[in-house]
Amino acid sequence: MDKIGNSGNTELFGKYIRQVKSLRMDRVITDQLDLSIKHILILHIISENAGCNLKELSEHLGVTNPAASSTVQKLVKKGYIIRQENKNDRREKTLCLSQKGKEKLDELRKFITTIGRIFLDTLTPEEQHKFLSYFGKGVFAVIEYIAVRDNSGKENQISIL
Repeated sequence: MDKIGNSGNTELFGKYIRQVKSLRMDRVITDQLDLSIKHILILHIISENAGCNLKELSEHLGVTNPAASSTVQKLVKKGYIIRQENKNDRREKTLCLSQKGKEKLDELRKFITTIGRIFLDTLTPEEQHKFLSYFGKGVFAVIEYIAVRDNSGKENQISIL
């Protein structure tokens, strides 16, 4: 089987990416949930790292503290994030999801599951198995790539804010 780096497959992959992009799935998601992709990402990061502070969040996102702070403040105003005083250092604030933020993430997960079902329902069981196998292999390759870059000390974050 050819690797994705081969010219024909790269062009085909690019074509599919352009088609998906033309669907504006980001718009569908953001319109459905009334949140931007960066807001959703921040909610997800905080849900996975409850009690993180702004510095840790900005490092995870690969952005400056002021950029992360501005976005977090919008989510605090919307009631999705709660800033709490750190019990060990009163000057520091930790971030966690409010009940409303948790409910919004649940809504996102249900929405993504629905989209996934619609996609997979177009495939035969054999095609579904192959797709999920190949997709999983690709995801693990990306995770490994990031881990290797992370261990080498090189920049591995992509700024989205």
